[in-house]
Amino acid sequence: MDERIGSGDGFVLKNHGPIIGGKTIMDAFYGIEELEESAKMAWYLRKEPDDVYDRIGK
Repeated sequence: MDERIGSGDGFVLKNHGPIIGGKTIMDAFYGIEELEESAKMAWYLRKEPDDVYDRIGK
C-alpha cells in the first residue's frame, strides 16, 4: 500500500470521501478547497462542452 500513497497530502477513500492533511489546519483547509474546485471543474467538463459556461455562471 505504501507505494500507492506516495507523497500526497490528500486521499479519497472509497465509500468515505476525502482526507486532506497539511502542516497547519489552514494548509488542510486550502487543500480541501482545491480538491473541491478541481472536482467541480471535472464534473462540469465531463461531457456536453457547449453548456459548460451556463453551468459555471460564465
